[in-house]
Amino acid sequence: MSFSLSCQDLGHAKPSAQAFQAAISRFRDVDKGIESASILHVGDDDKEDWKGAKAAGLQAILIDR
Repeated sequence: MSFSLSCQDLGHAKPSAQAFQAAISRFRDVDKGIESASILHVGDDDKEDWKGAKAAGLQAILIDR
């Protein structure tokens, strides 16, 4: 499964836990059994993307631009 979400879609800003929890909830709307640790977040900001995703229990990839 693959899709993207923006903070505008979620109603919360990164790196807040609410932003990542809202994303997890969206995934679970599609796949109720999905585990947080099986979700991959890709971003280019160390604090907002990588650290925020890791704190929420997601896998994360940091793109170094």
